Amino acid sequence: MIEAVFNPNRTSLIVGIIILSVLVLASAWLVYQFEAKNRYKAELKAYKPLVSMLSFFTAFICFGILCFNCWNFISLKPVEISKEFISIKGEQIKWDNILSVDNKHIDEVGMFGNIKASDERILEIRKVGKIQAPIVLSANFYAIDDIYKAIKVKKN
Repeated sequence: MIEAVFNPNRTSLIVGIIILSVLVLASAWLVYQFEAKNRYKAELKAYKPLVSMLSFFTAFICFGILCFNCWNFISLKPVEISKEFISIKGEQIKWDNILSVDNKHIDEVGMFGNIKASDERILEIRKVGKIQAPIVLSANFYAIDDIYKAIKVKKN
Protein backbone atom coordinates (compact mmCIF):
# COMPACT_ATOMS: atom_id res chain seq x y z
CA MET A 1 0.00 0.00 0.00
CA ILE A 2 1.34 3.40 -1.01
CA GLU A 3 1.68 5.74 1.97
CA ALA A 4 2.96 8.92 0.31
CA VAL A 5 3.20 10.18 -3.26
CA PHE A 6 5.38 13.15 -4.23
CA ASN A 7 4.52 14.49 -7.69
CA PRO A 8 7.12 16.47 -9.66
CA ASN A 9 6.66 20.18 -10.31
CA ARG A 10 6.52 20.60 -14.08
CA THR A 11 5.49 24.25 -14.41
CA SER A 12 8.95 25.52 -15.38
CA LEU A 13 9.18 22.86 -18.09
CA ILE A 14 5.74 23.75 -19.44
CA VAL A 15 6.68 27.44 -19.64
CA GLY A 16 9.97 26.56 -21.36
CA ILE A 17 8.22 24.28 -23.85
CA ILE A 18 5.71 27.03 -24.73
CA ILE A 19 8.42 29.69 -25.18
CA LEU A 20 10.62 27.40 -27.27
CA SER A 21 7.65 26.37 -29.43
CA VAL A 22 6.90 30.02 -30.17
CA LEU A 23 10.58 30.67 -31.02
CA VAL A 24 10.71 27.65 -33.34
CA LEU A 25 7.55 28.73 -35.14
CA ALA A 26 8.67 32.37 -35.42
CA SER A 27 12.08 31.40 -36.77
CA ALA A 28 10.62 28.92 -39.23
CA TRP A 29 8.09 31.52 -40.39
CA LEU A 30 10.88 34.05 -40.91
CA VAL A 31 12.90 31.59 -42.99
CA TYR A 32 9.79 30.76 -45.02
CA GLN A 33 9.04 34.43 -45.66
CA PHE A 34 12.59 35.18 -46.80
CA GLU A 35 13.33 32.03 -48.79
CA ALA A 36 10.06 30.66 -50.16
CA LYS A 37 7.92 33.77 -50.47
CA ASN A 38 10.85 36.04 -51.34
CA ARG A 39 9.38 38.81 -49.16
CA TYR A 40 12.00 41.31 -48.17
CA LYS A 41 12.55 44.98 -48.70
CA ALA A 42 15.05 46.11 -51.27
CA GLU A 43 17.17 47.71 -48.53
CA LEU A 44 17.50 44.34 -46.77
CA LYS A 45 18.50 42.40 -49.89
CA ALA A 46 22.14 42.33 -48.84
CA TYR A 47 21.22 40.84 -45.44
CA LYS A 48 18.87 38.14 -46.75
CA PRO A 49 21.39 35.25 -46.46
CA LEU A 50 22.46 36.34 -42.99
CA VAL A 51 18.92 36.68 -41.65
CA SER A 52 17.90 33.37 -43.24
CA MET A 53 20.90 31.59 -41.76
CA LEU A 54 20.39 33.06 -38.28
CA SER A 55 16.68 32.23 -38.38
CA PHE A 56 17.40 28.65 -39.45
CA PHE A 57 20.00 28.09 -36.73
CA THR A 58 17.73 29.69 -34.10
CA ALA A 59 14.91 27.37 -35.11
CA PHE A 60 17.25 24.36 -35.15
CA ILE A 61 18.73 25.05 -31.71
CA CYS A 62 15.35 25.86 -30.15
CA PHE A 63 13.90 22.68 -31.64
CA GLY A 64 16.70 20.62 -30.09
CA ILE A 65 16.21 22.23 -26.68
CA LEU A 66 12.45 21.73 -27.06
CA CYS A 67 12.95 18.00 -27.73
CA PHE A 68 15.12 17.58 -24.63
CA ASN A 69 12.64 19.55 -22.48
CA CYS A 70 9.81 17.31 -23.70
CA TRP A 71 11.95 14.24 -22.94
CA ASN A 72 12.61 15.56 -19.43
CA PHE A 73 8.90 16.33 -19.00
CA ILE A 74 7.98 12.74 -19.89
CA SER A 75 10.71 11.20 -17.72
CA LEU A 76 9.61 12.97 -14.52
CA LYS A 77 7.69 10.36 -12.53
CA PRO A 78 6.19 10.65 -9.05
CA VAL A 79 8.09 9.32 -6.02
CA GLU A 80 5.97 6.79 -4.12
CA ILE A 81 6.75 5.58 -0.61
CA SER A 82 5.25 2.41 0.83
CA LYS A 83 6.03 0.05 3.72
CA GLU A 84 8.14 -2.33 1.61
CA PHE A 85 9.78 -0.08 -1.00
CA ILE A 86 10.28 3.35 -2.51
CA SER A 87 9.42 3.84 -6.16
CA ILE A 88 11.51 6.39 -8.03
CA LYS A 89 11.20 6.88 -11.80
CA GLY A 90 9.33 3.60 -12.10
CA GLU A 91 12.00 1.59 -10.24
CA GLN A 92 11.02 -0.06 -6.97
CA ILE A 93 13.82 -0.12 -4.39
CA LYS A 94 13.41 -2.10 -1.18
CA TRP A 95 14.38 -0.31 2.01
CA ASP A 96 17.16 -2.84 2.68
CA ASN A 97 18.81 -1.95 -0.65
CA ILE A 98 19.22 1.75 0.18
CA LEU A 99 22.76 2.43 1.39
CA SER A 100 22.59 6.18 2.05
CA VAL A 101 20.43 9.24 1.47
CA ASP A 102 21.96 12.74 1.29
CA ASN A 103 20.15 16.07 1.06
CA LYS A 104 22.87 18.47 -0.07
CA HIS A 105 23.84 21.52 -2.07
CA ILE A 106 25.85 21.23 -5.26
CA ASP A 107 28.86 23.35 -4.38
CA GLU A 108 31.14 22.59 -7.28
CA VAL A 109 32.78 25.54 -8.98
CA GLY A 110 32.97 25.66 -12.77
CA MET A 111 35.87 24.39 -14.82
CA PHE A 112 37.57 27.80 -14.96
CA GLY A 113 37.30 28.51 -11.24
CA ASN A 114 35.96 32.05 -11.45
CA ILE A 115 32.39 30.98 -12.22
CA LYS A 116 29.87 31.28 -9.37
CA ALA A 117 29.17 27.98 -7.67
CA SER A 118 25.76 26.47 -8.29
CA ASP A 119 23.13 26.96 -5.62
CA GLU A 120 21.07 23.92 -6.56
CA ARG A 121 19.96 21.42 -3.94
CA ILE A 122 19.67 17.72 -4.68
CA LEU A 123 18.59 14.53 -2.98
CA GLU A 124 21.07 11.72 -3.65
CA ILE A 125 20.01 8.14 -2.98
CA ARG A 126 22.73 5.49 -3.11
CA LYS A 127 21.76 1.85 -3.52
CA VAL A 128 23.66 -1.16 -2.22
CA GLY A 129 26.27 -2.23 -4.77
CA LYS A 130 29.43 -0.53 -5.95
CA ILE A 131 28.60 -0.38 -9.65
CA GLN A 132 25.21 1.30 -9.51
CA ALA A 133 25.04 5.07 -9.95
CA PRO A 134 23.11 7.07 -7.36
CA ILE A 135 19.59 8.31 -8.02
CA VAL A 136 19.52 12.10 -8.00
CA LEU A 137 16.40 14.23 -7.56
CA SER A 138 16.60 17.98 -8.09
CA ALA A 139 14.91 20.58 -5.90
CA ASN A 140 13.80 22.29 -9.11
CA PHE A 141 11.30 19.51 -9.78
CA TYR A 142 10.71 17.65 -6.49
CA ALA A 143 9.97 18.58 -2.87
CA ILE A 144 13.21 17.00 -1.69
CA ASP A 145 12.89 18.12 1.95
CA ASP A 146 9.60 16.24 2.31
CA ILE A 147 10.94 13.20 0.48
CA TYR A 148 14.09 13.21 2.62
CA LYS A 149 12.06 13.35 5.85
CA ALA A 150 9.77 10.53 4.68
CA ILE A 151 12.75 8.34 3.75
CA LYS A 152 14.48 9.01 7.07
CA VAL A 153 11.32 8.03 8.96
CA LYS A 154 11.08 4.77 6.99
CA LYS A 155 14.79 3.91 7.25
CA ASN A 156 14.90 4.36 11.05
